[in-house]
Amino acid sequence: RKMGYESFSEFKNDFKIEENQAALSFDGPELLAVENFPDDLSAKLDLISDLILPAENVIFCGVGASGNICEYASRRLASIGYNTFALTDFTYPVTSKFRNTADNVLILLSVSGTTTEVVEVANTFHEIPDCVTVAVTSQTSSTLALITNHLLAYKVSMQKFNKHEDYTSQLPVLYLMELLIDLVKVKAVPGFGT
Repeated sequence: RKMGYESFSEFKNDFKIEENQAALSFDGPELLAVENFPDDLSAKLDLISDLILPAENVIFCGVGASGNICEYASRRLASIGYNTFALTDFTYPVTSKFRNTADNVLILLSVSGTTTEVVEVANTFHEIPDCVTVAVTSQTSSTLALITNHLLAYKVSMQKFNKHEDYTSQLPVLYLMELLIDLVKVKAVPGFGT
């Protein structure tokens, strides 16, 4: 009672709650540390945004959590007037989107850079004239990074458990998409950012 508790059990429960809360941590600031991105990030974002500006189609492609980021990025880019969509269903006949078009950009998201479906799409579109491919991956020597025209890399620790359960943070990718789309908006929307 001297410490403000009615019983030892109440004290013990309160101590366990504090102990569990202390064990929780959020790696957000560390995930976005400057050393997790290339030194020439601004130049890469500038180049990719210049590819997007005249594009007739911008397609974001990914699976799982990367697919969710694709949907988000596509929605943001569409909100400033771009013809864009997220390719997360790999049975969709996406090549028909490129008929009679020019200046198409395909942005492929895969943390590992080895996701089979994403690599297959990259291979298909790498051969299509008037389509520029951009890999966004944490693995700079992955298949995806090597077969695309441009690479937007970042560092993140891949976390998996139970073989197929992916717990890898998508925060760095989300950050890159935000930076890229905001840069496109600044360049495309008169008066924005001034």
